[in-house]
Amino acid sequence: MQNYSSVALNKNFLKFGARLRDSSQTSSSMSSFNGAFTFPSLLAYQITAQGLQQGLTPVEIRAAGGGASQFLIVAGTPLLQVHYLDFEPYVEDDWKARPNLTVSAGLRFETQDHIHDHADFAPRIGLAWAWEKGNRPKWFCVPAPGSSTTASVRA
Repeated sequence: MQNYSSVALNKNFLKFGARLRDSSQTSSSMSSFNGAFTFPSLLAYQITAQGLQQGLTPVEIRAAGGGASQFLIVAGTPLLQVHYLDFEPYVEDDWKARPNLTVSAGLRFETQDHIHDHADFAPRIGLAWAWEKGNRPKWFCVPAPGSSTTASVRA
């Protein structure tokens, strides 16, 4: 469930909202629960299959060049269930300080029930500045600290 809202107030543009996510995942795998044999070659497998059909003992099959080189059996619970709950409210304000300058500041809070630290605050700050060169405005944006966005100039 999520809600993102915004309100224009004089020189400010206020954005706020939150997301509440309840997620469950289930996975099941029965792979190798009955066991798996590994043979050193196709010939070793064929000798083993023929020896078993003929009623030979494992010792006789190995003496003839057959037999598996490895046996693997998986045990345990084949079902895995994961459930988590997270919540992320935020508030951000874009303040038009001048006709060509906007200052942005905000705060996001994130928490999840399976993380030991339940108070993760993430502040946001940014600037947008336009100046005239001829008849074409140029925009300069400063990314928020910790953001993967790079500063850019657009003509």
